Order: sequence, then C-alpha cells, then structure tokens
Amino acid sequence: MVARSVANLVSGEAPADLLRALVEVAEARAAASDGPGTATVLDAIGLVFDLACPVPLVGDKVSYSIPREPTIALWHRLRALLGGLPRCSQPDGCPRCWDGRSCGRDEVAVRLAPAISNVRWSGGRMETTYSINHWLSSDRRQGWFSNRHDRTRHGGSVKGAFAGPELADATLGWMLRTFRVLGDSPDRDKIVSYQVGRVIQAGGCSDPAFWEMVALDFARSGREPDLVQAIAACDEGLRQKPPRDHWVCLGFAHADGRPHATTTGEGPTRARGETSPGPCGPTQARAPVRVAAARQLVVGVIELRRSLPQCAVPAATGRTLEPT
Repeated sequence: MVARSVANLVSGEAPADLLRALVEVAEARAAASDGPGTATVLDAIGLVFDLACPVPLVGDKVSYSIPREPTIALWHRLRALLGGLPRCSQPDGCPRCWDGRSCGRDEVAVRLAPAISNVRWSGGRMETTYSINHWLSSDRRQGWFSNRHDRTRHGGSVKGAFAGPELADATLGWMLRTFRVLGDSPDRDKIVSYQVGRVIQAGGCSDPAFWEMVALDFARSGREPDLVQAIAACDEGLRQKPPRDHWVCLGFAHADGRPHATTTGEGPTRARGETSPGPCGPTQARAPVRVAAARQLVVGVIELRRSLPQCAVPAATGRTLEPT
C-alpha cells in the first residue's frame, strides 16, 4: 500500500496527508523495535521528498512546496526513532539493504536536504542570490551558520526551528554539489570554492560528500602539493564522518561464503533473478566509503607520479587546507 501511494504522487507536490500517515507507521514500527520495518518506511518518506523536491525544479522563481520549518520538525521526529533501534541484520533486512544499497535510515537527512535548503529555481537553474547567499549568509548569523553552530542572531534568539549540525551539514553538501552543476552563475566553481573556504574557517562540515568534493577540487591539478592537500581533506572527512549510528550496511555474502559485490549507493548489485542474501552487520557509511576510496586514489596518483622518472615532482609548498 505504501509503495502504491508513493508511486501515485505527482512530482513537485507536497502530500501532507501521506507524510503524516507514513510517520505514524514509522513510529509504530520503531515502538515495536522493528529496525528493518522502520527503515523501509523511512525510505518511503525519502521517496516522497525525492518527488516533492525534484532537481531541477521547473518554472521561473519557484521554490519547493514543502517548507523548511515543518521539515526540520519532521527531521527531529524521525531522528528520535533511531536511538537504540536495531539495525538491519543477516536474517532480517529492509529492501534497500537487500539490494546492496544504503539503508533507508541512513539517507533521511540528505533526502530532506532540498526542502531544508529553501532554494529558488529559475529556468532549471539554482539562483545564487536566493539560494547560496541565503544559506551561507555574509553575516554568518543565519542559514547554515545559525542552524549548525549557535542559536543567536544580532544578539537575540534565532526565530524558527533549529536544524542541528547533522541536517544542516547534509543540506550544505547537497546545495553546493547541486549548485556546481545547476547554478545560474557562469562562475559556479569560484562561488563554490569561496563558500567552501568559509565553511572550513567556521570549523568544517560533517558531511563526508562535502570533503569528497573538496578533495577532488584539490586533486584536479595533479600537482603533488595539491594532491597532499586532497589527502588532508579526505582525512578530515573521515575524521568528521557521522557516528556509527548513521553507518550503512554495505558488506554482503552469499550463502556459500562467497563475498557479494559491495556498492557505493548506485543501485542493486545482484544479477537479475538472483536471490538476495540479505545484509550482514554494519560496515561503513556510503559517503565515508567514497571518501576513503578517493583518498586511496589520490595516494595512488602520488605513488605513480613518483615512480615515473620523467615526471618532475615539485616540492611540497606547505599550503594549509584552503580551496583554490
């Protein structure tokens, strides 16, 4: 019934009644200590947000139909369900875990992020002024800064709901990555680089995909000093990665003990018609796995460059971790 209800949604609409019903089901499953059942419903809630907050949003000067403050309230309500809730396991797992994808409980923040961002779209492009400049305000007293670090603005309390670090960081990572591809400015890379520098100066971000983006920016030049900085960014991303409660089941094994292919969240890994083995215990989160893989890639590039005698490797410059 849940699958049919979600499948009947119209892209761009905000189905308040369906969301309310799904949250009640999720709370009922969590109260029964049904981890896989709760994860399945959380995935359905995420799908509702996927459809209600399409990328890009078609129209001129349009924003998402699901407001920020109710979404923040929903986040805290859903987040409270996860404490002490059993993870998916070998004999009992949610459909996403059975398909080798990230568990529904681990994707809640990033799937709510578009509604939290309150971005504005025009002609299929994310507006700089009403998106990036609002979430990363110049006075550092609203948007990401106030939702992650403090509750004061101009000496007084911040109005509205408080997202908290986890949701604020997921929103930040989603917005910067999306703006880089679909921003309305021809200087998208420069804008993202500037905002990344501000985030780093403010203490960084716990969203591993944010650090993956920083690392790849450093590594783009191929110069060893920049590759060293890319490794530093990967290490920082791994250091600030979410706690174990947000990790995702990625390791799988066939009944005969053969290792099953793992995935980084791109889709099912089993062949058509093959019976899913179900998930094992939690291993690594999807985004941290990607950061770790990016780090290994950068280290490999450095080793390869050093192994080539014809390649002149410049000495390290001692640069600090700042975007270029």
